Amino acid sequence: KPKSNCFFKLQMKLDVANEEKSIDDSPDESYVLTIDASATDMVTIKADNIWGIRHAVQTFSQLILLEDKTAKTYSKVIVTDSPAYPWRGLVVDTSRNYINPDNLKIIIHSLGAAKMNIFHWHITDTNSFPFKSKTLPKMSEFGAYNNDMVYDANTIDDIIKFAKTKGVRVIVELDAPAHSGYGYDWGPDEKLGDLVVCLNAMPWEKYCYQPPCGQMNVINDNLYDVLENIYTDLVEVFKDEVFHMGGDEVKGACWNTSSEIREYMDAKGWSKDEEGYMKLWYEYQTKAAKAYLKARGLDNSLKQHKAIVWSSSMTKGENIKYLNQSNIDYIIQFWGNLSDPLEQEHLRNIVKSGKQVIMSNFDDLYLDCGFASWVKGKGHNWCAPFKPWQGIYRRNYDEWFETNANLSGEALKEVLLGAEAAIWTEQAGNDNILTRIFPRTWALAERLWTNPLGIKKEKSTDCDSALIPLL
Repeated sequence: KPKSNCFFKLQMKLDVANEEKSIDDSPDESYVLTIDASATDMVTIKADNIWGIRHAVQTFSQLILLEDKTAKTYSKVIVTDSPAYPWRGLVVDTSRNYINPDNLKIIIHSLGAAKMNIFHWHITDTNSFPFKSKTLPKMSEFGAYNNDMVYDANTIDDIIKFAKTKGVRVIVELDAPAHSGYGYDWGPDEKLGDLVVCLNAMPWEKYCYQPPCGQMNVINDNLYDVLENIYTDLVEVFKDEVFHMGGDEVKGACWNTSSEIREYMDAKGWSKDEEGYMKLWYEYQTKAAKAYLKARGLDNSLKQHKAIVWSSSMTKGENIKYLNQSNIDYIIQFWGNLSDPLEQEHLRNIVKSGKQVIMSNFDDLYLDCGFASWVKGKGHNWCAPFKPWQGIYRRNYDEWFETNANLSGEALKEVLLGAEAAIWTEQAGNDNILTRIFPRTWALAERLWTNPLGIKKEKSTDCDSALIPLL
C-alpha cells in the first residue's frame, strides 16, 4: 500500500467459541469488545460465534474517527453488547416493481451496517413472478415483466452469499393463496386447468384488496404439484430453514367467481360466507403445508417445522385454530394498525394462542405510506400519513405488550421475536427505493438492537434522547 497516514497497524485478538455456527441457526449475537491502547493486543473481541465477532467489528469501526489523515479511537473502552430482539429485519417487495440485484445488495449492506439480520424477500405477488424456477420455467416466462427482470438460482445464491458476509439471513416468501396471479396463468395451455381464478377481475374492489386481482384455484389438485415444484426450487436455492408462506388478504368473493369452486363447496355442504371460505382456505393451507414439507424432505418427519404467515382473518378469533397443525409451527407476522382497538384485540388473540409474533404494524413500519393514491384518484394512499423515523423510534414493543397483553420479561421473549419494516413497491422502484427505506429503517435497527434507555425515562421513546449521540 502507498505510504500514507491513512494506514496504520492494529493488533486485534478474536476469541470465538463456535466458529462453525450458521447465521441460519439464530445464533447468540452478543459480544464483548475491549480496547486497551497499553496492551499488546490493542483490541480484543470475545463472542460465541463469528456473527457476534462481526457485530463487534462493526461497533469498533464506528469508534474510529478519521481526521486530517489520522485515525483516532479511544484508548480504553469495554463494550458488552447484545440485541434486545433476535429478529430485526426488512421486507422488500420485488414483484410490483422489479428491484435489480445491485440495489438489493446495497439494501442488505445497509442492514448489516446497523446490525439488522433479516432480509425478507417478498419475491412474488399477483403482479409478476420474477423467480426463475428450474423445474417450472413457465412461471417466469408467463409471470416476469420481461426476460431480464428475473432472479435465477445463480443471482439468488450470489445475493445470499453476500448477505452472509453482512450478518444477514435471507428469508423468502411465496405469497399464497391470495396475491397470486401472473405466472400461474399457463395452466390451461398445459391441460392442468385453471391454477388461479379471478385474474385481473373488475371491478377489482369487489374481488380483491388491490389490483390486479388473483387467487389460487385451491380445489385444483394440479396446483399442489405445481406448488411442490416451486417450493423444491425455492428451498434448494434459499436453504434457510424458515420459510414465509404468505397468507394475507384472502377474499371469498374471488373464489365465488369460479363455478368450479362453487360446485365444490356445495358438494361439501359449505356455506358461501366467511365460515365456508375459511374451511376452504384451511383445506388449502393443509395441502400446501404438505407440499412444502415434501419439498423439504420432511413429509414423514414428526418434527415441527417453522414457517411464517401474515396476520389475516385466519388469525382472528376462533379461526386461529386452523393454524394449529401438527407438522408446522406457524409464526405470525402482524401487520395491523396498533391504534385500532379491533386490531389490538387481534394481536392479543394471536399471542394468547401461543403463536410467536413478528411485528410489522403498518401504522409505524410501512415505508410506502403517505404518498399519492395510485388506485382511487385523489388524496393519499390507503395507509397515509407518511411514517417518520420518530414514530418508528418511539414504538416500544415491550411497553405495548406489557400494557395491552399483560406480557413482560421471559414470557414476552417467548412470544415476541422482533419486527420488520416493509417497503411495498407499487410506488417504489430502482430510482427511489433506497431513499424510501433509509434512513428510517435505521431507527428501527436502534429500537430492536438497543431498545434504548433514555435520559428522561427509564425506557426511552424520547426522540431528543436519540439525537444526543449525534451532537
